[in-house]
Amino acid sequence: VRENDCVAIVVADNLGFGLQFLAAVNAGFCVVPFNALTPPSTVAAQSARAGCSHVVIPETWNGREAGMPLFAEHGIGVITQAPEPESVTGFSLTSEFQSTGEPANVAASLMLRTSGTTGEPKLVALKAAHLDDSAHAVIESLSLTDDDRGICLMPLLHVHGLVACFLAPLLAGGAMKVLDHMDVATLAQDLESDRLSWFSAVPTVHMTLMSRFADHLSENAGKSLRFVRSASAPLSEPVREFFETRLQTQVLEAYGMTEAAHQIASQRFGEPAPAGSVGRVSSDKVQLLGTAGLTRSGTGEVALNLGDHFSGYLAGGSDNNFHDGWFRTGDIGEIDGDGFLSLVGRIKEMINRGGETIAPRDVESAALTCPGIDSACAFAIPHETFGETVALAVTTTDEGLDEKTLRRAMFALLAPPLMPAKIVFMEELPTGATGKIDRRALTQMVADGTAG
Repeated sequence: VRENDCVAIVVADNLGFGLQFLAAVNAGFCVVPFNALTPPSTVAAQSARAGCSHVVIPETWNGREAGMPLFAEHGIGVITQAPEPESVTGFSLTSEFQSTGEPANVAASLMLRTSGTTGEPKLVALKAAHLDDSAHAVIESLSLTDDDRGICLMPLLHVHGLVACFLAPLLAGGAMKVLDHMDVATLAQDLESDRLSWFSAVPTVHMTLMSRFADHLSENAGKSLRFVRSASAPLSEPVREFFETRLQTQVLEAYGMTEAAHQIASQRFGEPAPAGSVGRVSSDKVQLLGTAGLTRSGTGEVALNLGDHFSGYLAGGSDNNFHDGWFRTGDIGEIDGDGFLSLVGRIKEMINRGGETIAPRDVESAALTCPGIDSACAFAIPHETFGETVALAVTTTDEGLDEKTLRRAMFALLAPPLMPAKIVFMEELPTGATGKIDRRALTQMVADGTAG
Protein backbone atom coordinates (compact mmCIF):
# COMPACT_ATOMS: atom_id res chain seq x y z
CA VAL A 1 0.00 0.00 0.00
CA ARG A 2 1.41 3.36 -1.04
CA GLU A 3 0.79 6.86 0.30
CA ASN A 4 -2.33 8.41 -1.23
CA ASP A 5 -3.87 4.98 -1.85
CA CYS A 6 -7.52 4.40 -0.95
CA VAL A 7 -7.98 1.36 1.29
CA ALA A 8 -11.26 -0.36 2.19
CA ILE A 9 -11.57 -1.88 5.67
CA VAL A 10 -14.12 -4.48 6.68
CA VAL A 11 -14.55 -3.56 10.33
CA ALA A 12 -14.05 -6.45 12.76
CA ASP A 13 -14.44 -4.45 15.98
CA ASN A 14 -15.10 -0.85 16.94
CA LEU A 15 -11.90 0.09 18.80
CA GLY A 16 -9.79 -1.86 16.32
CA PHE A 17 -11.15 0.26 13.50
CA GLY A 18 -10.47 3.44 15.45
CA LEU A 19 -6.81 2.46 15.73
CA GLN A 20 -6.66 1.46 12.06
CA PHE A 21 -8.20 4.76 11.01
CA LEU A 22 -5.74 6.87 13.00
CA ALA A 23 -2.80 4.88 11.64
CA ALA A 24 -4.03 5.11 8.05
CA VAL A 25 -4.62 8.85 8.19
CA ASN A 26 -1.21 9.38 9.74
CA ALA A 27 0.29 7.41 6.84
CA GLY A 28 -1.63 9.42 4.24
CA PHE A 29 -4.17 6.77 3.17
CA CYS A 30 -7.84 7.28 2.44
CA VAL A 31 -10.05 4.84 4.39
CA VAL A 32 -13.39 3.39 3.22
CA PRO A 33 -14.96 1.37 6.08
CA PHE A 34 -17.63 -1.33 5.75
CA ASN A 35 -19.66 -3.12 8.37
CA ALA A 36 -18.69 -6.81 8.57
CA LEU A 37 -22.34 -7.68 7.81
CA THR A 38 -22.16 -5.93 4.42
CA PRO A 39 -22.49 -8.47 1.57
CA PRO A 40 -19.13 -9.21 -0.13
CA SER A 41 -20.57 -8.13 -3.48
CA THR A 42 -21.39 -4.69 -2.06
CA VAL A 43 -17.96 -4.34 -0.44
CA ALA A 44 -16.24 -5.20 -3.73
CA ALA A 45 -18.44 -2.99 -5.91
CA GLN A 46 -18.30 0.07 -3.67
CA SER A 47 -14.57 -0.36 -3.04
CA ALA A 48 -14.10 -0.29 -6.80
CA ARG A 49 -16.31 2.80 -7.10
CA ALA A 50 -14.18 4.52 -4.48
CA GLY A 51 -10.98 3.63 -6.32
CA CYS A 52 -9.58 1.40 -3.58
CA SER A 53 -6.30 -0.36 -4.33
CA HIS A 54 -6.62 -2.76 -1.38
CA VAL A 55 -9.16 -4.10 1.07
CA VAL A 56 -8.41 -5.19 4.64
CA ILE A 57 -10.57 -8.12 5.71
CA PRO A 58 -10.67 -9.92 9.07
CA GLU A 59 -9.32 -13.44 9.07
CA THR A 60 -12.64 -14.62 10.49
CA TRP A 61 -14.91 -12.63 8.13
CA ASN A 62 -17.83 -14.75 6.94
CA GLY A 63 -17.71 -13.12 3.52
CA ARG A 64 -14.07 -13.98 2.91
CA GLU A 65 -14.60 -16.95 0.59
CA ALA A 66 -17.28 -15.24 -1.51
CA GLY A 67 -15.38 -11.95 -1.62
CA MET A 68 -11.97 -13.13 -2.80
CA PRO A 69 -12.90 -13.68 -6.50
CA LEU A 70 -14.90 -10.44 -6.53
CA PHE A 71 -11.94 -8.41 -5.26
CA ALA A 72 -9.73 -10.09 -7.85
CA GLU A 73 -12.23 -9.23 -10.58
CA HIS A 74 -11.95 -5.54 -9.65
CA GLY A 75 -8.17 -5.65 -9.30
CA ILE A 76 -8.32 -4.96 -5.54
CA GLY A 77 -5.54 -6.43 -3.43
CA VAL A 78 -6.52 -8.27 -0.25
CA ILE A 79 -4.84 -7.79 3.14
CA THR A 80 -5.91 -10.31 5.77
CA GLN A 81 -6.12 -8.99 9.32
CA ALA A 82 -5.27 -11.34 12.14
CA PRO A 83 -7.46 -11.24 15.26
CA GLU A 84 -6.92 -8.08 17.31
CA PRO A 85 -4.69 -8.45 20.38
CA GLU A 86 -6.50 -7.77 23.62
CA SER A 87 -3.57 -5.95 25.20
CA VAL A 88 -4.54 -2.48 23.94
CA THR A 89 -6.39 -0.81 26.79
CA GLY A 90 -5.83 2.87 26.11
CA PHE A 91 -4.04 5.56 24.17
CA SER A 92 -4.22 9.31 23.60
CA LEU A 93 -3.78 11.93 20.89
CA THR A 94 -1.14 14.50 21.74
CA SER A 95 -1.57 16.85 18.77
CA GLU A 96 -4.09 18.12 16.27
CA PHE A 97 -5.78 15.40 14.24
CA GLN A 98 -4.14 16.09 10.86
CA SER A 99 -3.09 13.88 8.00
CA THR A 100 0.54 13.97 6.85
CA GLY A 101 -0.77 14.17 3.31
CA GLU A 102 -4.29 14.13 1.88
CA PRO A 103 -4.68 11.48 -0.85
CA ALA A 104 -4.26 13.30 -4.15
CA ASN A 105 -6.70 11.21 -6.15
CA VAL A 106 -9.74 11.96 -3.94
CA ALA A 107 -8.51 14.85 -1.77
CA ALA A 108 -9.83 13.03 1.28
CA SER A 109 -8.79 10.86 4.20
CA LEU A 110 -12.10 9.13 4.69
CA MET A 111 -15.01 8.00 2.52
CA LEU A 112 -18.24 7.20 4.31
CA ARG A 113 -21.59 5.98 3.11
CA THR A 114 -24.62 8.01 4.17
CA SER A 115 -27.10 6.25 6.45
CA GLY A 116 -29.50 5.49 3.58
CA THR A 117 -32.63 5.71 5.76
CA THR A 118 -34.54 7.65 3.05
CA GLY A 119 -32.76 6.38 -0.07
CA GLU A 120 -29.77 4.51 -1.38
CA PRO A 121 -26.53 5.19 0.56
CA LYS A 122 -24.13 7.59 -1.16
CA LEU A 123 -20.35 7.95 -0.89
CA VAL A 124 -19.06 11.11 0.81
CA ALA A 125 -15.38 12.10 0.80
CA LEU A 126 -14.12 13.89 3.93
CA LYS A 127 -10.77 15.53 4.61
CA ALA A 128 -8.92 15.04 7.87
CA ALA A 129 -8.96 18.79 8.41
CA HIS A 130 -12.76 18.86 8.17
CA LEU A 131 -13.11 15.98 10.62
CA ASP A 132 -10.77 17.89 12.92
CA ASP A 133 -12.90 21.05 12.61
CA SER A 134 -16.06 19.13 13.42
CA ALA A 135 -14.46 17.35 16.40
CA HIS A 136 -13.34 20.68 17.84
CA ALA A 137 -16.85 22.08 17.33
CA VAL A 138 -18.14 19.18 19.45
CA ILE A 139 -15.50 19.92 22.11
CA GLU A 140 -16.49 23.59 22.23
CA SER A 141 -20.26 23.03 22.40
CA LEU A 142 -19.94 20.35 25.10
CA SER A 143 -17.08 22.03 27.00
CA LEU A 144 -15.17 18.75 26.99
CA THR A 145 -11.99 18.60 29.08
CA ASP A 146 -9.37 16.04 30.07
CA ASP A 147 -11.46 15.25 33.16
CA ASP A 148 -14.34 13.85 31.12
CA ARG A 149 -14.99 10.13 30.95
CA GLY A 150 -17.50 8.80 28.43
CA ILE A 151 -18.81 5.63 26.85
CA CYS A 152 -19.04 5.10 23.08
CA LEU A 153 -21.99 3.01 21.94
CA MET A 154 -21.97 4.27 18.35
CA PRO A 155 -20.19 2.47 15.47
CA LEU A 156 -16.98 4.31 14.54
CA LEU A 157 -17.51 3.59 10.86
CA HIS A 158 -20.26 6.22 10.92
CA VAL A 159 -19.59 9.91 11.40
CA HIS A 160 -21.51 10.33 14.68
CA GLY A 161 -19.42 7.68 16.39
CA LEU A 162 -16.09 8.60 14.81
CA VAL A 163 -16.23 12.36 15.35
CA ALA A 164 -18.36 12.93 18.46
CA CYS A 165 -17.63 9.74 20.42
CA PHE A 166 -14.00 9.10 19.46
CA LEU A 167 -12.03 11.99 17.97
CA ALA A 168 -13.58 14.77 20.07
CA PRO A 169 -12.95 13.22 23.51
CA LEU A 170 -9.44 12.13 22.49
CA LEU A 171 -8.54 15.59 21.23
CA ALA A 172 -9.92 17.04 24.47
CA GLY A 173 -7.59 14.74 26.43
CA GLY A 174 -10.45 12.79 27.98
CA ALA A 175 -11.24 9.08 27.89
CA MET A 176 -13.85 6.92 26.21
CA LYS A 177 -14.88 3.33 26.83
CA VAL A 178 -15.47 1.98 23.32
CA LEU A 179 -18.05 -0.79 22.96
CA ASP A 180 -18.36 -3.11 19.97
CA HIS A 181 -22.10 -2.50 19.59
CA MET A 182 -24.96 -0.45 21.00
CA ASP A 183 -24.95 -2.27 24.32
CA VAL A 184 -27.51 -0.39 26.39
CA ALA A 185 -27.20 -2.90 29.25
CA THR A 186 -23.53 -1.96 29.69
CA LEU A 187 -24.47 1.72 29.54
CA ALA A 188 -27.00 1.19 32.33
CA GLN A 189 -24.32 -0.50 34.44
CA ASP A 190 -21.83 2.31 33.84
CA LEU A 191 -24.40 4.90 34.89
CA GLU A 192 -23.98 3.47 38.39
CA SER A 193 -20.27 4.43 38.43
CA ASP A 194 -18.99 7.74 39.73
CA ARG A 195 -16.79 8.43 36.72
CA LEU A 196 -19.11 8.52 33.68
CA SER A 197 -19.58 12.20 32.82
CA TRP A 198 -21.28 12.00 29.41
CA PHE A 199 -22.29 9.95 26.41
CA SER A 200 -23.72 10.62 22.97
CA ALA A 201 -26.15 8.37 21.10
CA VAL A 202 -29.10 8.29 18.75
CA PRO A 203 -32.63 8.68 20.21
CA THR A 204 -33.26 4.94 19.78
CA VAL A 205 -30.57 4.19 22.37
CA HIS A 206 -31.88 6.83 24.77
CA MET A 207 -35.41 5.47 24.37
CA THR A 208 -34.24 1.91 25.07
CA LEU A 209 -32.42 3.03 28.22
CA MET A 210 -35.56 4.77 29.47
CA SER A 211 -38.03 2.00 28.62
CA ARG A 212 -36.08 -1.13 29.57
CA PHE A 213 -33.64 -0.09 32.28
CA ALA A 214 -35.19 2.84 34.15
CA ASP A 215 -36.70 0.60 36.82
CA HIS A 216 -33.33 -1.09 37.43
CA LEU A 217 -31.34 2.11 38.01
CA SER A 218 -30.51 3.05 41.58
CA GLU A 219 -31.08 6.49 43.06
CA ASN A 220 -27.39 7.26 42.54
CA ALA A 221 -27.40 6.36 38.84
CA GLY A 222 -26.14 9.14 36.64
CA LYS A 223 -24.97 11.33 39.52
CA SER A 224 -21.62 11.95 37.82
CA LEU A 225 -23.18 12.89 34.48
CA ARG A 226 -22.59 16.45 33.29
CA PHE A 227 -24.88 15.98 30.30
CA VAL A 228 -26.29 13.54 27.77
CA ARG A 229 -25.98 14.29 24.06
CA SER A 230 -28.48 13.17 21.42
CA ALA A 231 -27.98 13.45 17.66
CA SER A 232 -28.92 12.00 14.26
CA ALA A 233 -32.72 12.30 14.81
CA PRO A 234 -35.13 14.39 16.93
CA LEU A 235 -35.47 13.35 20.59
CA SER A 236 -38.99 12.89 21.94
CA GLU A 237 -40.12 14.97 24.91
CA PRO A 238 -40.79 11.97 27.22
CA VAL A 239 -37.20 10.79 26.76
CA ARG A 240 -35.84 14.27 27.42
CA GLU A 241 -37.91 14.48 30.61
CA PHE A 242 -36.55 11.10 31.76
CA PHE A 243 -32.96 12.34 31.66
CA GLU A 244 -33.74 15.73 33.16
CA THR A 245 -35.91 14.43 36.01
CA ARG A 246 -34.83 10.84 36.66
CA LEU A 247 -31.08 11.28 36.05
CA GLN A 248 -31.10 15.05 36.74
CA THR A 249 -28.74 15.90 33.93
CA GLN A 250 -28.76 18.35 31.05
CA VAL A 251 -29.82 17.01 27.64
CA LEU A 252 -28.02 18.53 24.66
CA GLU A 253 -29.50 17.93 21.22
CA ALA A 254 -27.26 18.24 18.19
CA TYR A 255 -27.73 18.20 14.43
CA GLY A 256 -25.26 16.53 12.13
CA MET A 257 -24.85 14.59 8.93
CA THR A 258 -22.14 12.79 7.02
CA GLU A 259 -21.83 15.50 4.37
CA ALA A 260 -20.89 18.06 7.05
CA ALA A 261 -18.35 15.76 8.77
CA HIS A 262 -20.98 15.40 11.52
CA GLN A 263 -21.80 18.48 13.63
CA ILE A 264 -23.80 21.29 12.04
CA ALA A 265 -25.34 22.76 15.18
CA SER A 266 -25.69 21.90 18.85
CA GLN A 267 -27.18 23.08 22.08
CA ARG A 268 -24.34 24.20 24.35
CA PHE A 269 -23.44 22.91 27.78
CA GLY A 270 -24.60 25.21 30.55
CA GLU A 271 -26.65 27.44 28.24
CA PRO A 272 -30.46 27.44 27.96
CA ALA A 273 -32.07 26.59 24.63
CA PRO A 274 -35.66 26.09 23.51
CA ALA A 275 -36.77 22.47 24.00
CA GLY A 276 -36.59 20.57 20.74
CA SER A 277 -34.08 22.90 19.14
CA VAL A 278 -30.60 21.83 18.06
CA GLY A 279 -28.96 25.10 19.03
CA ARG A 280 -28.45 28.55 17.58
CA VAL A 281 -27.18 28.71 13.99
CA SER A 282 -25.27 31.36 12.07
CA SER A 283 -27.05 32.72 8.99
CA ASP A 284 -23.84 32.57 6.96
CA LYS A 285 -23.74 28.80 7.51
CA VAL A 286 -27.38 27.68 7.82
CA GLN A 287 -30.49 29.03 6.08
CA LEU A 288 -33.90 27.72 5.00
CA LEU A 289 -34.96 27.11 1.43
CA GLY A 290 -38.58 27.79 0.55
CA THR A 291 -40.62 28.70 -2.51
CA ALA A 292 -39.19 32.24 -2.42
CA GLY A 293 -35.60 31.05 -2.12
CA LEU A 294 -33.24 31.21 0.86
CA THR A 295 -34.36 32.85 4.08
CA ARG A 296 -32.87 33.31 7.56
CA SER A 297 -36.05 32.51 9.51
CA GLY A 298 -39.37 30.73 9.23
CA THR A 299 -39.86 27.20 7.91
CA GLY A 300 -38.22 25.43 4.99
CA GLU A 301 -35.63 22.92 3.88
CA VAL A 302 -32.39 23.31 5.84
CA ALA A 303 -29.61 24.48 3.51
CA LEU A 304 -25.92 24.56 4.42
CA ASN A 305 -22.99 26.62 3.24
CA LEU A 306 -20.32 23.92 3.50
CA GLY A 307 -17.57 25.77 1.63
CA ASP A 308 -14.97 23.26 0.47
CA HIS A 309 -16.06 20.68 3.05
CA PHE A 310 -18.40 19.00 0.56
CA SER A 311 -18.95 19.57 -3.14
CA GLY A 312 -20.96 16.51 -4.16
CA TYR A 313 -21.27 12.76 -3.90
CA LEU A 314 -18.75 10.41 -5.44
CA ALA A 315 -19.21 7.80 -8.13
CA GLY A 316 -22.80 8.07 -9.21
CA GLY A 317 -24.36 10.18 -6.45
CA SER A 318 -27.10 12.73 -7.19
CA ASP A 319 -26.12 16.14 -8.59
CA ASN A 320 -29.39 17.80 -7.53
CA ASN A 321 -28.39 18.58 -3.96
CA PHE A 322 -27.36 22.24 -4.31
CA HIS A 323 -29.18 25.55 -4.65
CA ASP A 324 -26.96 28.50 -5.54
CA GLY A 325 -24.03 26.75 -3.86
CA TRP A 326 -26.00 25.82 -0.71
CA PHE A 327 -26.34 22.12 0.10
CA ARG A 328 -29.93 20.91 0.42
CA THR A 329 -30.08 18.57 3.42
CA GLY A 330 -33.53 17.09 2.85
CA ASP A 331 -34.51 18.14 6.39
CA ILE A 332 -37.43 20.45 7.15
CA GLY A 333 -36.52 22.97 9.83
CA GLU A 334 -37.68 26.10 11.62
CA ILE A 335 -35.47 29.02 12.72
CA ASP A 336 -36.96 31.34 15.34
CA GLY A 337 -36.28 35.01 15.92
CA ASP A 338 -33.31 34.24 18.18
CA GLY A 339 -31.65 32.05 15.57
CA PHE A 340 -32.45 28.66 17.16
CA LEU A 341 -32.98 25.82 14.68
CA SER A 342 -35.57 23.10 15.27
CA LEU A 343 -36.01 20.10 12.99
CA VAL A 344 -39.47 19.04 11.86
CA GLY A 345 -38.43 15.91 9.95
CA ARG A 346 -37.07 14.55 6.70
CA ILE A 347 -38.86 15.66 3.53
CA LYS A 348 -39.06 12.05 2.32
CA GLU A 349 -40.50 10.94 5.67
CA MET A 350 -43.35 13.47 5.71
CA ILE A 351 -46.78 11.92 5.28
CA ASN A 352 -48.90 13.57 2.57
CA ARG A 353 -52.49 12.79 3.51
CA GLY A 354 -54.66 14.24 0.76
CA GLY A 355 -52.49 17.35 0.46
CA GLU A 356 -52.02 17.80 4.22
CA THR A 357 -48.42 17.36 5.33
CA ILE A 358 -48.07 15.42 8.58
CA ALA A 359 -44.82 15.30 10.54
CA PRO A 360 -44.24 11.81 11.99
CA ARG A 361 -42.81 13.22 15.22
CA ASP A 362 -46.20 14.79 16.14
CA VAL A 363 -47.87 11.38 16.01
CA GLU A 364 -44.96 9.66 17.79
CA SER A 365 -44.92 12.22 20.63
CA ALA A 366 -48.61 11.60 21.27
CA ALA A 367 -48.10 7.83 21.35
CA LEU A 368 -45.20 8.09 23.77
CA THR A 369 -47.37 9.89 26.34
CA CYS A 370 -49.37 6.68 26.78
CA PRO A 371 -48.06 4.68 29.78
CA GLY A 372 -46.48 1.43 28.67
CA ILE A 373 -45.34 2.57 25.22
CA ASP A 374 -41.57 2.08 24.94
CA SER A 375 -40.95 3.31 21.40
CA ALA A 376 -43.02 4.60 18.50
CA CYS A 377 -42.56 5.30 14.82
CA ALA A 378 -45.10 6.91 12.49
CA PHE A 379 -44.83 6.27 8.76
CA ALA A 380 -46.80 6.47 5.54
CA ILE A 381 -48.87 3.70 4.00
CA PRO A 382 -50.89 3.88 0.75
CA HIS A 383 -54.53 5.01 0.87
CA GLU A 384 -57.08 4.80 -1.97
CA THR A 385 -58.61 8.23 -1.29
CA PHE A 386 -55.83 10.32 0.28
CA GLY A 387 -52.85 8.81 -1.51
CA GLU A 388 -51.09 8.32 1.82
CA THR A 389 -52.22 8.03 5.40
CA VAL A 390 -50.67 7.55 8.82
CA ALA A 391 -49.55 4.23 10.24
CA LEU A 392 -47.93 3.73 13.63
CA ALA A 393 -45.63 1.00 14.94
CA VAL A 394 -45.04 0.73 18.69
CA THR A 395 -43.27 -1.48 21.18
CA THR A 396 -44.44 -2.04 24.74
CA THR A 397 -43.55 -4.09 27.81
CA ASP A 398 -47.14 -3.80 29.10
CA GLU A 399 -48.86 -6.95 27.91
CA GLY A 400 -52.22 -5.51 28.94
CA LEU A 401 -51.96 -2.46 26.68
CA ASP A 402 -54.21 -2.77 23.63
CA GLU A 403 -54.93 -0.67 20.55
CA LYS A 404 -58.16 0.74 21.99
CA THR A 405 -56.37 2.13 25.06
CA LEU A 406 -53.60 3.63 22.94
CA ARG A 407 -56.07 5.25 20.55
CA ARG A 408 -57.99 6.77 23.44
CA ALA A 409 -54.81 8.34 24.83
CA MET A 410 -53.75 9.69 21.44
CA PHE A 411 -57.20 10.99 20.48
CA ALA A 412 -57.03 13.57 23.26
CA LEU A 413 -53.81 15.00 21.80
CA LEU A 414 -54.15 14.73 18.01
CA ALA A 415 -56.41 16.23 15.36
CA PRO A 416 -58.41 13.57 13.48
CA PRO A 417 -56.22 13.64 10.30
CA LEU A 418 -53.16 12.75 12.42
CA MET A 419 -54.75 9.70 14.02
CA PRO A 420 -53.17 6.51 12.65
CA ALA A 421 -55.28 4.49 10.25
CA LYS A 422 -53.29 1.43 11.27
CA ILE A 423 -51.43 0.59 14.49
CA VAL A 424 -49.10 -2.39 14.77
CA PHE A 425 -47.54 -3.73 17.97
CA MET A 426 -44.02 -5.10 17.46
CA GLU A 427 -41.36 -6.71 19.63
CA GLU A 428 -38.80 -4.26 18.24
CA LEU A 429 -38.65 -1.60 15.54
CA PRO A 430 -36.33 -2.15 12.56
CA THR A 431 -33.23 0.03 12.60
CA GLY A 432 -30.34 0.76 10.26
CA ALA A 433 -26.63 0.42 10.98
CA THR A 434 -26.52 3.74 12.84
CA GLY A 435 -29.45 2.91 15.11
CA LYS A 436 -31.99 5.10 13.31
CA ILE A 437 -35.48 3.62 12.93
CA ASP A 438 -36.03 2.46 9.34
CA ARG A 439 -39.40 3.85 8.23
CA ARG A 440 -39.07 2.48 4.70
CA ALA A 441 -38.71 -1.01 6.16
CA LEU A 442 -41.87 -0.52 8.23
CA THR A 443 -43.88 0.56 5.17
CA GLN A 444 -42.69 -2.54 3.34
CA MET A 445 -43.43 -4.79 6.31
CA VAL A 446 -47.01 -3.51 6.46
CA ALA A 447 -47.37 -4.09 2.71
CA ASP A 448 -45.98 -7.62 3.09
CA GLY A 449 -48.12 -8.36 6.13
CA THR A 450 -45.04 -9.07 8.27
CA ALA A 451 -45.43 -6.16 10.71
CA GLY A 452 -46.91 -6.97 14.10
